[in-house]
Amino acid sequence: MGSVNKVILVGTSTFLASHWLVVLVGTVTVTGVFLAWVRTAPGRLWMDGFKMKIPLVGSVIHDYAQTRFTRTLGTLVAGGIPLVNALELSARAVANLVFERALLLVAERVREGQSLWESLEKTNLLSDITVEMAYEYLRKIRQFVVDEHIPYDCSSIPQLAV
Repeated sequence: MGSVNKVILVGTSTFLASHWLVVLVGTVTVTGVFLAWVRTAPGRLWMDGFKMKIPLVGSVIHDYAQTRFTRTLGTLVAGGIPLVNALELSARAVANLVFERALLLVAERVREGQSLWESLEKTNLLSDITVEMAYEYLRKIRQFVVDEHIPYDCSSIPQLAV
């Protein structure tokens, strides 16, 4: 067993000593092609997905993207931006193409009339607690509109009839 490792080590060393220039040029070429590919849309999509699958680091990258999306969305909606527009802007702010494509699909589904929380749930990118919070937030908004806004608007109808 030890002699096999020795033969492999000596063979590798001999090859690298005699062909170092070819190995160097090949390494630089492969690295350059890879970096150029990662700058394309398919390459960036692959790389963003790969980064989220790296043990330990991937969960941090995923959580960061999720946090960036939710903070941006919350800020835009609180500022009065319509929900679909806020979803589209938030998707682009995430800086992760996997999240961006999934969240743009969410915006499209919401535009077509599907509920936000169901659309978010279908992405499988956001944690259950995040989806649940989105549901509760929208439920509270709906309740406010029903309890506060509609009775106020309806109370002015008799005055207009006079």
